[in-house]
Amino acid sequence: MEETTAANYSFKIAPSGHPLIQRSALHYSWAKAFSLSISEGLWAIAEATKIPDEIARFWRSLGREFLHKIAERQHLGSLSERTHVDISELELTKWAATKPMCDGAEYISPESLRSLWTEMTKELQSHLKKNNGQLASWLEARGGKFSLLGKVCLHLAENKRSETHPFAFIATVALMVTEDGRVIYSPLGKALEEAEKAGEKNKLLDFLVPLIEAAKTIPWLTIAIDQKEIYGPQIWLPDQAHAFLKSLDTLSAFGIRSRVPDWWSAHSAQLKTKVVIENIPGAGLGAASLLEFDVTLALGDESLSDAEIDEILNSREKFLRIKGKWVEIDRDKLKQTLAHWKEASLAVRNNGLTWQQGMRLLSGNEQLGTKMLEANSDDELYSPAWTEIIAGSGLQKLLTQMQSPEAKKQFNPGTMLKANLRPYQEKGVAWLGLLSEIGLGACLADDMGLGKTIQVLALLLCLQKKKSETKHKSLLIAPASLLANWLAEARKFAPSLKICIDHSAFRSSENSANAHIAHDADLIVTTYGTLTRTNKFNKEFWNLVILDEAQAIKSPHTAQTKAVKELRSRARIALTGTPIENRLTDLWSLFDFLNPGLLSSQENFRKFVNPKGEAPRMAPLRSLTQPYILRRLKTDRSIINDLPDKTETLAWCVMSKPQIALYSQSVKEFETDLKSSDGLQRRGIVLGYLQRFKQICNHPALALGVGDFDPKMSGKFARLKEIAEEIASRQEKLLVFTQYKEMCPILLKWLREIFRRDGLSLDGSTAIKKRRELVDAFQSENGPPFFILSLKAGGTGLTLTAANHVIHFDRWWNPAVENQATDRAFRIGQKKNVLVHKFVCKGTLEEKIDEMINSKKSLADGVLGTEQEVPLTELSNQELIKLVSLDLNSVYSDDGLN
Repeated sequence: MEETTAANYSFKIAPSGHPLIQRSALHYSWAKAFSLSISEGLWAIAEATKIPDEIARFWRSLGREFLHKIAERQHLGSLSERTHVDISELELTKWAATKPMCDGAEYISPESLRSLWTEMTKELQSHLKKNNGQLASWLEARGGKFSLLGKVCLHLAENKRSETHPFAFIATVALMVTEDGRVIYSPLGKALEEAEKAGEKNKLLDFLVPLIEAAKTIPWLTIAIDQKEIYGPQIWLPDQAHAFLKSLDTLSAFGIRSRVPDWWSAHSAQLKTKVVIENIPGAGLGAASLLEFDVTLALGDESLSDAEIDEILNSREKFLRIKGKWVEIDRDKLKQTLAHWKEASLAVRNNGLTWQQGMRLLSGNEQLGTKMLEANSDDELYSPAWTEIIAGSGLQKLLTQMQSPEAKKQFNPGTMLKANLRPYQEKGVAWLGLLSEIGLGACLADDMGLGKTIQVLALLLCLQKKKSETKHKSLLIAPASLLANWLAEARKFAPSLKICIDHSAFRSSENSANAHIAHDADLIVTTYGTLTRTNKFNKEFWNLVILDEAQAIKSPHTAQTKAVKELRSRARIALTGTPIENRLTDLWSLFDFLNPGLLSSQENFRKFVNPKGEAPRMAPLRSLTQPYILRRLKTDRSIINDLPDKTETLAWCVMSKPQIALYSQSVKEFETDLKSSDGLQRRGIVLGYLQRFKQICNHPALALGVGDFDPKMSGKFARLKEIAEEIASRQEKLLVFTQYKEMCPILLKWLREIFRRDGLSLDGSTAIKKRRELVDAFQSENGPPFFILSLKAGGTGLTLTAANHVIHFDRWWNPAVENQATDRAFRIGQKKNVLVHKFVCKGTLEEKIDEMINSKKSLADGVLGTEQEVPLTELSNQELIKLVSLDLNSVYSDDGLN
């Protein structure tokens, strides 16, 4: 336990004779223990050592005495819940006579001490009742050193006085814990003699039975007992010490403690084959470069000479002292791994090691000469237990720069950029420039609102300064809704950039449709749809190909994904706030664009992330992909400390009676239709009904497709009114997101009545140029107080920081999509705290979906920190019915609308 000084604690005596703790001055761990009970507090201070305060020392002695008496019973294995810990009146009287001089000392008496002793006994009995009488765990938790008492402990130490017998061994018994916290051991032979003289047969059994039982499975211990060597000190050969060290786990299973040199416990000294991967001198670094590697045996960080390796491999000893350290030798495995990597090294010298192969080896993701992590008989050759693969100094320097970018002068646009970059943005520009310069793909995955656009514009300005080095233009592909945003941002921050937009909406503008062939253009901007409809972009070699909202290529088999991957360029950049949106295959598709081959083929990648049905192996995947992904979060104060807080809350809604009736009827119909469907038909039925249930939660008229959208028939409309009225009274602004285009005009009308002012609405049918006008109008100080947006059309690419309230009227299965929409308001430029209201109808599918989303966030968090979509169509019929069924207790729990 950490040492505690007088300044850390203070005790007083209550009229009951019990210690009173001054918590404000008490050591934290003690305060926590005493807050549970006085007994726990006494046991917590029992192991403390340097205590100058007489009051604390007095209470510590009481706790220690109890633990001593319990430790003496360890030989019984388990105790009854009625176990009583005896202490005589004489002992209590002597104790009371040693009470310290302090306030309340007169209250300490044999009776008050008996009361404390009884409380400790009751707590022990309670533990024994709950844990089938097991004592060991109780002692471990409340008196670690006291749990050693009465147990055999085997000690191994180096005997540096002897070359032939370099180890000393002795078996002991722990007898007591001293005042200063030391455990006193006695040789086993002496402890047995004293126990026999005192007639303590139980102690004899406690000492000997574990040894005898363990000896049945440990050969060296059988010999030591038979030859009576176990009872006194011994000097050992290396093989004897090695046999003992290899049996530590077995000894522990029989309750036998061991104390061994630190170098064994830490396993710091282990021989491994060391593979150092480095760039070929003069070949440069980058995606197109070849690497090489060097192979040797190493002990920790020290490589061995050829002479030392020969000596080790030719020796017959299993335990050798190498460079002053004792090392366990598995000669066959060492020879096998060393020979394998030497042979691989020759192959590399002949054919070269590609960048992709080298990176997979460094991350533990590929066995050289095989497909990515494809299982074979040589798996152990790549195990960290036998092989250490590291980057050489030159390669490591580059990898460090890739993972910890620093601002660089050569990637500073200077006054060409009409804005001041934040420090993290300067590093982002330098990182993009570094990877692009060496031909590696980069994914800028900054949180929404951290300025990915301005970082790319700054990079393009840097390239513009170096245009004499390359005659190639860059190509940017974005959703149609973001074209106007890119043009506006470029004109504002990078007016010297010559940008041409190739899209039908801009045909009549100053950016002509064929401007991409203009010799002096810096950047061509087009859309995923335009790219799919023509092959003209394939005919050029681009300097950079940049994808905005790069999750657009998450599905590898779609036409637009294939079209993007056919583009030829020197380097590639992906911009996305959600690099994994639904599944790990999304990540594979993204990297198949950025750095083709790095994650191997799609088939091999599936085997890697889900080997033989096991859970995905995130650590090596994270190691492989992280150098190419730069992700910063708005909530990280080290990145940005002037952004307000964001608070997310569930806005519970109680359905109306018409909603409940329609929902209940739909559940019955769903169950009937499920029983008579399978395959693709079943999937379609599931998706259709899930949409229907969500529509009912919004309003019955939305699900039926007919009828009046009477606000009184929907619990969500009632909840919206409550929240919107308060927002209106504060003259604040609101964003409302819905996935249903049909809801936009209905919500627009309803909120107009509440705010008594007109609002704005945007959905997929809104013209691209009109969107910029709507955004500018909303952002103005006297602009409309609310904005209704369809989730698909308005969830990305818009800056709407005039609003500090966001309502998700209906929930999407994927929280990452919701977060993107929220980030229209929660981004740089926001001056107020943002409050996010997520509408959920109680007792319905929506409530259960919210629970499932919260339990499914681990997949992508393991790689990048995004979230996973819930795979609802894969649920069984029974699970689906349970998912959508109404919880009537929740539905009717409010007076509300019902």
